[in-house]
Amino acid sequence: MAACLDVLPFINTLPDSVLILGKERGNIIGANDVFLRHTGLTQESVRTSRLLDLPFFSRVNRRHLLRIYVKALRGVSGRETMPIQYVTPGQNLKNVIAMATRFESDGETYVTFTFREPSGPEETAVDANSWENCLKLTCEPYMEFRPVSPLVPPLELEDRLSFLTMAGDTLRVKYANAAAVDLFDREKGTLADRTFISFFKKEEDALRFLDMLSVVGQMKAETIVAVGADQVAEVEVNCVVHFDDNGGIEALYCSQRDLSSARRYEAIIGGSRVETDFTFNQPFMGVAYLVPVPHPLERPNPQNVEASLDAMLDQILITRANHAMMTLYESDRAKFMMKPMRELFPDTALARKVLKELFVIRTSSAAIYESNERDLRYVTVFRAIFDEADRLNGIMMIASKYEQGFQARYNNKPETHAPSLDLV
Repeated sequence: MAACLDVLPFINTLPDSVLILGKERGNIIGANDVFLRHTGLTQESVRTSRLLDLPFFSRVNRRHLLRIYVKALRGVSGRETMPIQYVTPGQNLKNVIAMATRFESDGETYVTFTFREPSGPEETAVDANSWENCLKLTCEPYMEFRPVSPLVPPLELEDRLSFLTMAGDTLRVKYANAAAVDLFDREKGTLADRTFISFFKKEEDALRFLDMLSVVGQMKAETIVAVGADQVAEVEVNCVVHFDDNGGIEALYCSQRDLSSARRYEAIIGGSRVETDFTFNQPFMGVAYLVPVPHPLERPNPQNVEASLDAMLDQILITRANHAMMTLYESDRAKFMMKPMRELFPDTALARKVLKELFVIRTSSAAIYESNERDLRYVTVFRAIFDEADRLNGIMMIASKYEQGFQARYNNKPETHAPSLDLV
């Protein structure tokens, strides 16, 4: 579910109402701001509801929506659309077109419902544009491959290796979103016409994928990909084939999930799963985990410390936070997830000082007082995790509640007595 909730910041960029549902009984996981504004619901009330519980849809409409939901789960919806009506909080009758789409993330299956206002005969194009915009914005690399010549698997097994080798060279990038370009060829800025086989560090890994894909049409596995002239990355590749009427490969769709962030996240939380869940889910203290994206961070250059730290504050992002932390910041998951470290502090100077100390002694804290400088309202403790190469892998953050009308102190000391730290 956490992986799906990370999508909420991206669906908030779409102009249509969007719901995300899980695969169990139509449970709603989240909605974008447009849906909440049109229906008058809150994110919290939506997440405790099912599709059948939404009061503004008639019983007939809810039954039809459930039918499309089930078909989408089974992968047989065929992008079916359905016109429905509902009454807005302002007592206005709203006409929308509903469409359900299935997608998978981290081994879980989800369904998105898109509700958009009718736009006449160009509705399919409108939906395609929305989907393309979503792909451009998502942080997960995504590519579409198309063959430059027909690819029909041979009947004879002895011809299979030559077919797979030809397929690896014939399948070329037709579309790649910004995240894919950034991962594989940031300097060149384009992946146009790149072959499928060229993305893998080892040719046999690419052939292994193609062997399975040409038979069953879908494969998800961990592998090593080449992300530069002499660099590699460990990723989880998820590919799906669209076959033509002759059983040939008409298109290949692939997404890649960077496993380095997941490995770093595991290093941050440490301990047993039971202990970690207890710490994270307790309601009294806010807990959050921050991870540098896309790679661990080297220690800043002593010649240019302040500028380096300032840039890092935008690269260290929140990847997980409990409800207490989001309440503390008066935010919800859609707005809080992937927030940069800079925005967790009342001013950038304080954020830089905390990060600077984390590079020196791996722990830091910040306290916020009432304006009288005596009553403590809020304290945050930070713990940095470094890998074997002495790079910053992530930060664990624990915080208490605070209110407005405060003054900030660094390391629980008045600003005038803040220590001066030199990076080593």
